[in-house]
Amino acid sequence: NADYTNTFLLLQAQLAHVDNPPTIAQLMEDYAVIGNAGLREQPYDETPFKKWLLQWRQRVAAEGQTDAAALQMMQTVNPAFIPRNHQVEAALAAATQQQDYTLFDKLLAVLSNPYQAQEGNEAYQMPPVDDGQGYQTFCNT
Repeated sequence: NADYTNTFLLLQAQLAHVDNPPTIAQLMEDYAVIGNAGLREQPYDETPFKKWLLQWRQRVAAEGQTDAAALQMMQTVNPAFIPRNHQVEAALAAATQQQDYTLFDKLLAVLSNPYQAQEGNEAYQMPPVDDGQGYQTFCNT
């Protein structure tokens, strides 16, 4: 499955290549360099996503919006960092079980500036290794 947050970051990386849109393979390589080595190629290298990406690029162009303007808009509404359950759980466990607030403080610092690239904090963009399967959260907690 595609990661919602990282998909928008991938689209932003696509828009950043205004003059020469890259192939998915090139984009994945560039994207790993600009901030998310944990992004998995699947489903981004599959035909349905490639078709959708082409339609999305056509829609951006049809709206009369430049790639630069679309990129600027996307960067203001799509965070690069979100409070991912597995990271929140790890920080809470360290704080409550060992009275170690290091993970909590680091997570709070990263999430205090969610719309900016943060070199060295790429791990906070990664979804859980198991894609969060089996994780349950409740709205009233």
